[in-house]
Amino acid sequence: MGFDLEDYVFSMADHELAVAEYLDGFGRYGWGLDQARGTIRFTRDRSLPLGYRMRGPVFAEWPVQLIGVYAPDQQSWRWAWDYGDSAMCEPIVAGIKAVRDDAAKDGEESFCAPGKMTGVDRRYAAELSTISAARMGGYSTWMCPLAGGELVMAIMGCPAVERRCVDPVLAPIRTANMISKTIALLEFDHRRALLAYVGTPMRTDNVHTVSFPAGAGHVRVEFDQQGRIAHVNVMAQPAGSAELNGAEDGIEANAGGEEAQ
Repeated sequence: MGFDLEDYVFSMADHELAVAEYLDGFGRYGWGLDQARGTIRFTRDRSLPLGYRMRGPVFAEWPVQLIGVYAPDQQSWRWAWDYGDSAMCEPIVAGIKAVRDDAAKDGEESFCAPGKMTGVDRRYAAELSTISAARMGGYSTWMCPLAGGELVMAIMGCPAVERRCVDPVLAPIRTANMISKTIALLEFDHRRALLAYVGTPMRTDNVHTVSFPAGAGHVRVEFDQQGRIAHVNVMAQPAGSAELNGAEDGIEANAGGEEAQ
């Protein structure tokens, strides 16, 4: 795959949600980056503000690769490979260096531009980090607060999260909400991205509707004339089942980012 956001955006958003759900289960927690080990550690300490510095027993340690530093107040972005070995340990930037080298071959200038990139809003920063994390084989992106900015990294693997089972009854609503939030945050070809995410849909009623299974039910996505997602409907029964003959009752999450209940 290339450097197109559509190839990765929904799968990465799904994984980011899974990481957040797992960490939220521990309430307040601390975190710490070990550059030498190439890992991020999360610790139990409910007395600390969310995402503060590391303290207490470690409940998760995951391999990471650094991507870059984003400063929202300045709307600036700088790639991790551009800081030099004095600031970033070589092994922990190996992934983003490989992305840079591939980008140079493909003519993707944004991914191999040295120095501070300005005029970068949060949407563009999310696009750069999502594509970079996916290109290096990461499971999810993660942002850690720094003084005046955020350190962006790719979580390369987190077995406890990957083994975690989503409630099959809630899975369709979770998927619908994830899709709605993602299209509200980023700009991309909705139809192409959805097909990249679901593969072969369970049912395509016409060019404007795609249905696919999710847990104990299914999600039906409707597109407008421009190919953008207009509605995301949650159905209790799998697509194509006998119960769907006739009127379909479901919970709707609209394209404006409102969550299904």
